[in-house]
Amino acid sequence: MAEQKNYRASTGVNEFYYGAVGDNVIADYVERVKFLQTITVEMPQEPVRAYGDNQTAEIAVSGGDVSVTAGFHKIPIEDKGELTWLGNC
Repeated sequence: MAEQKNYRASTGVNEFYYGAVGDNVIADYVERVKFLQTITVEMPQEPVRAYGDNQTAEIAVSGGDVSVTAGFHKIPIEDKGELTWLGNC
């Protein structure tokens, strides 16, 4: 079986904003948090084969859960709590 692929990206950030997204894909509010050092997004993907007539009919890419990790120099406790809550939604 094919090995699972992990796509990762990491970058520095000048300004970091967050907000909860509602049903209409519009944030109800936007908050600025200073001193973000890094942010990493992981999106695991795995090729999945579909078989028919005893052969591979199609190969698709199955996506897993996307995770975001951020590293701050310092973060206010209110923002830390809000980001933790948003991450568990």
